[in-house]
Amino acid sequence: MNEKYDNFPWCLERETFRIFEPEYKTKILRWFAQEDVPRQQKEDFIEALIDFEDGCGGFYSYRAYFLAAEALAHFPDCHRGDEIIRQLLCWSYAYFQEKPDWEKFPIPLVRAAQNALE
Repeated sequence: MNEKYDNFPWCLERETFRIFEPEYKTKILRWFAQEDVPRQQKEDFIEALIDFEDGCGGFYSYRAYFLAAEALAHFPDCHRGDEIIRQLLCWSYAYFQEKPDWEKFPIPLVRAAQNALE
């Protein structure tokens, strides 16, 4: 279990990623909108989401990243906000050239990134 999540009300249970259940997404986004939550706690949660390692080939890692992106609507002054948007822009194209070889992203990832940017 990742200790980054121990301080959050939606901490992960062993082998169950409750933060990805629909009812928790709403709670998490409401939590980001609360003005009484310290900025650093929000920053830490964003950090934990974008650095999330699921051990499942990245499936939940991408979902965590998209949840962090959605949280930006409620926490627009996040210090990693520009980085998150840049990554979504990168993923929103089926192909991306950062090096001499083109990298092809899976179509579901491309579509999810495009939806997150809307």
